[in-house]
Amino acid sequence: MIEDLIDKARRDAPSLERHFGDDVAEPVLVKNLEGVQGEERDVVLFSLTHGPDATGRIALNFGPLNLSGCGRLKVAVTRARERLVMFGSVRAEQLDLSQTGAADVRHLIQFLLFAGHGASFFAIAAQGPQGDHESPFEVKVAECPRRMGWTTHPQAGVSGFGVDLGVVDPDAAGSHLAGVECDGATCHRGATARDRDRLRQHVLEMLSWRMLRIWAMDW
Repeated sequence: MIEDLIDKARRDAPSLERHFGDDVAEPVLVKNLEGVQGEERDVVLFSLTHGPDATGRIALNFGPLNLSGCGRLKVAVTRARERLVMFGSVRAEQLDLSQTGAADVRHLIQFLLFAGHGASFFAIAAQGPQGDHESPFEVKVAECPRRMGWTTHPQAGVSGFGVDLGVVDPDAAGSHLAGVECDGATCHRGATARDRDRLRQHVLEMLSWRMLRIWAMDW
């Protein structure tokens, strides 16, 4: 399809032809993932060639990338000297890392998040679940959103700034709608009142988390 569109553009605009001739040092080319090894260009356009099916379901079937450990993704994203442009029909947040064990597919999702958010992705990438509930109170709090049909992750968060409960975004399984902080074990581990009552929530809110706080006495 990409090659057909390029051929049509060349027919419609003959001035483009000079970029495809054999006398050009680096002509425009179209390569699949397996054939791009050894090629370099100033600018590379990287198509996911992947999207939802007729029912809206997104299968994590990326062909050769599903062969764990094959390393093709590393080759593909290092072919550009100056600029790599990625495009596709899905957002990275719609692809759930927990649904695949293939290393290259996981790396692709992480790379899409990096492409969408820049270097800040490494700070905002949600981690969870990172453990189990640490108190009976947290278990009781988690039961409420689950009864309403929400998926929750215990001990979710970002880097060292974790919260007791993460509510998963139903439209983007790889991210959270909100974080819930209880005065449970995570809170008690804070060395100071500032750590417990302000710092963790402030950092997560700066990283676009929506935070809810529930105290045992109020509950």
